[in-house]
Amino acid sequence: MYEETIILYRVNSSKIVNDIRAQICEAHITVAEQYLASPYYEKTMGQLKNADSIVIVGAGVYGRRLYEMLEAEEISDKVAAVCDNSKEMQQGTSFSKVVLSVEEAVRLHPNSTFVITPRFYENELLQQLVGLGVDVTNILIWTFAYTGLID
Repeated sequence: MYEETIILYRVNSSKIVNDIRAQICEAHITVAEQYLASPYYEKTMGQLKNADSIVIVGAGVYGRRLYEMLEAEEISDKVAAVCDNSKEMQQGTSFSKVVLSVEEAVRLHPNSTFVITPRFYENELLQQLVGLGVDVTNILIWTFAYTGLID
């Protein structure tokens, strides 16, 4: 009779992932260099690298994810403000920044590049920003589905 011995190893996947993440950070490998990014990601990040300052429109999940990408690309210092139409969000902070109303952000940073992050409200936010006087060439819509970084 054939007897099979199975040896199981306990693997701490969190530790492995954190070790890999630390190695990438120490090596200063950008997301694009990791071949995880799409041409959309590379083009949009190129535009943001060339921006003098950035206002993230949307303090929720997608705004936070964008900020993390800006950190990974070492340009998070360009974030001048975070804004949101939600009164609840305006009572807090995101990414160490007080969350402003959209109107206040436009008033304080009229020449910044405004990056719209919320899903489902892109058109409304675009109209709002243009209506407040932001030049349409200073507005980007960040769509995570096109980045290649999420399903």
